[in-house]
This record gives sequence, structure tokens and C-alpha cells, in this order.
Amino acid sequence: MAINYPDGVDTFSEPSSPETVPLSSSGDADRHHVLHHKDLGDAVEALEAWAAKRTHDHSGDEEDTAVGAKLLQANTHESVDTDAATTSIHHTLGSGAFQAAPGSHVHTYDEITGAPFKICTSSTRPTNPVTGMLIYETDTNQMRVWATFPANSIAAGIYSVDYFNRVLATDLGSTYWEQTYDNADGKIGIPDGANASWIDQGNDDNRCIARRIHADDAITDSDDQVITWKTGDLLIENEIIFTDGATNDVYFRMAEDLSSYIRLSVGEDYVKAFYTTSGKDNESHLGTIEGVETEVINTTWRAEMNDRTLSLWREGEPVGTIVDNKSRTNKGEDFRGWGFGMSAGDRGFGQTTAANVDWISIQDVTYYIAVNRWTLLPVANLPSCRLRQSRAQKLTNTGTLLEWGEELEDNFGFFSSLANTQVIIREPGLYTINVAVQWDAQVVPDQAHAIVMLNGQETTLRESRFMRGNGSVPGFSQTLSLSGKIRFAQSDILSVKASYTATASLLNQIFSWFDLTTKVNSRLDLAYISP
Repeated sequence: MAINYPDGVDTFSEPSSPETVPLSSSGDADRHHVLHHKDLGDAVEALEAWAAKRTHDHSGDEEDTAVGAKLLQANTHESVDTDAATTSIHHTLGSGAFQAAPGSHVHTYDEITGAPFKICTSSTRPTNPVTGMLIYETDTNQMRVWATFPANSIAAGIYSVDYFNRVLATDLGSTYWEQTYDNADGKIGIPDGANASWIDQGNDDNRCIARRIHADDAITDSDDQVITWKTGDLLIENEIIFTDGATNDVYFRMAEDLSSYIRLSVGEDYVKAFYTTSGKDNESHLGTIEGVETEVINTTWRAEMNDRTLSLWREGEPVGTIVDNKSRTNKGEDFRGWGFGMSAGDRGFGQTTAANVDWISIQDVTYYIAVNRWTLLPVANLPSCRLRQSRAQKLTNTGTLLEWGEELEDNFGFFSSLANTQVIIREPGLYTINVAVQWDAQVVPDQAHAIVMLNGQETTLRESRFMRGNGSVPGFSQTLSLSGKIRFAQSDILSVKASYTATASLLNQIFSWFDLTTKVNSRLDLAYISP
């Protein structure tokens, strides 16, 4: 009989009693002895012809048992791991996390991880930049680098200004100031929408303490505080004999409940300091600065409480200091509030009133830190501030900060007309400054001086000139100019001061010059050079 392999399976059986069955008989088996050997041989030959060798590789020859036919994909990928994980053997092409990239793929620049340069806007800057990363801001046209420049520091602490640009008849705004009075006679309000003024009511003396409560600037970061304010066109009213005088007050290191503070009080030709650690009814005298000329309109005052020393400047000139030698005043986190106020005196038929206030600012005593920041590079759009005077300004011999009325250029927002003597530096770095002060064509001083001021202090950038005063009438405006470079920190305040010497008869007659037709006027040009 023939074998079934490879089409079927063969069975090879033996007789149950082979010792009694002849070789030519199959007995109860299916083959006799000779046929059994033949079929076994055929089966072995069939295996040799059809069974693959152990070393076969399926490389594509189905007639060669050492090679074997190629396997169909359907028979070899029945439990595939395609795109299942990074460790998968099989990956399709695409942009998925576990796919392989096609050879023709491309990347946009924004898709590159760790790119050293980014195009963004001022509000979409990289959140986790590395030192040295560059950005270009499409909305500001500015180029910046994330880096630390040791000389390019920022001023730490708060800085804030209240310009009183709101109309309020009898208060300063309940979200800005908490006002406390001794009685109902008189109020501090903003009736003109520009100046904090005492509203005269009644005949009794009264005092207002206005504690700053706005969330953004009610508390300074440190114990050391600077309060700067500019008086308006109303002077502190003269004291009449046997009556009480008026004062303009500022308050340092103020407790929330007014139990503790330091009060600096500017009266008619004097400055006094008081303190309390147990409420306003228990104030004690801390010190006095005598002989101070306070009856000058449109004057910028700067008071600084640094450690135990209270210092005062007027138009950048030092006025004096008062020192708490015995450490009687409080310091610490519970005493970092601030405020201002006014006192009105009883003069019999009404009240003597304090000077009105154009604006008031608060800041920590400036300390500088150098940190990684998006520093402006001298490429593309750079800060440029160009200001001009728009009227003739009366100048005092001791010094007057020039008021700027025309803004030719200010692309980084350094200047505000609400504080028209100040330029606030928004980008730290090295700047070039050009100043020209135009003096009146008819009345001139003997000597004229122009000084660049930094944070209320005189710098070495200054110029002086002999003007041939003493009755000389030049007939044209003489120019006092200066130029130089100053390195500014962020939030530094730049001002220009003009002063002079002249005979006594001319002290109230000296003005800066402004000519509407020819546009000859005093000017300030400020330009960024480098980080």
C-alpha cells in the first residue's frame, strides 16, 4: 500500500502476536513485513523531500529544504506591536509619539526643542528659557537675551505713584486711602481732578491722616521707605500770630491701626518730625530742621527713612536729616504702611490751609540686584525719549526741576505728563543724555547751572556758564547744554534741575525761554546704547 504523507498522516502497526505470524502475512496489522519496510522507507524519503532543515532561513526557495519558501505577512504579523511603544519592533510613518519619521519630513523652527532663538510676542515669551536664549518680539520689534549683566541691575522693592487724577469733592477715594480726622471741620478732596487739596470748612484746627490702603502699594517690601511728593500752585498759608499753622505731612512705617508711625511735618519755613508707638494722641517730638524755605510753589520734596535716619531733599537739594539715635521708633513687617496728610489751623475766621499736592509716590529705598532677565539688546526697536518745554517756567536760584510739556518721542513709555519733571527708566542699561536749557532773552542771571538728577540726587553730569547778568539784556535766548552717559537701573528716575546765582533784585524774575514761533525751548533727549 502507498503512504499518505505529505497529503495525509500514515499509521504503521505491528501484529499483536508477531512470533506466530509469517513474514508474508500481515496478521492483525495493516502490512506484511516486506510492505512495512517499503512504506517506512517511502515515508523517510518523503520527509527528506518535504521537511525543512533546522537551519532553513525562509529566504525564498520552496524546492530547497535548506532555504524554504518566503513567509506571507499575514502569517507572520498576527500579534504585532506596531506603534505601541518606543520599544516596539514595528513602526509606521507619521508624526505620532511612537511613529517613525518619513525621510521627507520637515520641521518648522517653532517645533525645534531647545532652539536658541525664538520669535514671540511680549506676552508669549518662553516660560523656561536657558541662559543665552534670544527672542524677537513681533509686537514691540524688540530683540532680547535671557542673561545676567552684572552692571545691568534692576531696582528691587515697590514703586508707585498716585496722580490724583479723579474728581472727588470731599475724599481721596475709598479704595486708595483711609482718611481719619480729628473733627468735622474741613476735608481733603480732589475737587479739580488733579490735586489733593484741603477743603476749608469751619474755624477749628483739624488734621487728616490718609493711610494708603490700595492692595498694590499699601505695604513696602522693606522697612526703608522713600516718599516723594510735588506741591501744586497753592502755598502753605501763613501763620497768623496767636493762631495755629497748617502743615503738609507724610507718614513712614505706619501700623495698620495707626498705633505706630513716624510723621514728617512741613510747615511755614520749618520741618519737624514726630513719632508714636501708642496712637496719634501720644506723639513725641523726634527732631526739627529750622530755616527751611517751604513757601515755594510747584516743588518736589523727597523724604527718605533709611534705618534710623530721616533725610529730606527739596528739588534735589539736601535740606537736612533727623536721626532716631535711641531707636525709639518701630521697625519690622507690621510697620511698613505709609500715608500722607494735612493739618489745618484755626485762624479765627476760617482755617489756615496746607499746600495742595499734585502727586505722591512711594518706594523702597533702592537696592539693586543682578539677575537673569530679558535684557534689551541694541538691535531693532530701542528706547528713545525726547521731551521739550511748552512754556516759560519760573526758576528759583536754589534749583527748579524742569517741567516738560511736549513729548516728541517716547516709544517705551518713560514719561507721563502727570509727573512732568520725571522720566522713569523702564529698561536698565547705558544711556546717552543730551540736555539744553534755554534762558530768558531779557532777564538773565550772573551764572547758570544745569544738573542731571538721578532718584532725586545730583549726579556729576552737570554744566555751568557765566551769563553776564547784573542788568545785561542779551536780546536772545542763551543756551546752557550738557551731554554724557549714565547707567540706569530699572525704575530709576531721571530729572533735570536748573539753578543760578543773581543779584537779589532778579531772584524772582528768572525764567526759562519758550518761543512758540521758532520752537526754541529747553529740551531733553535720552537714548539707549547698550545693556
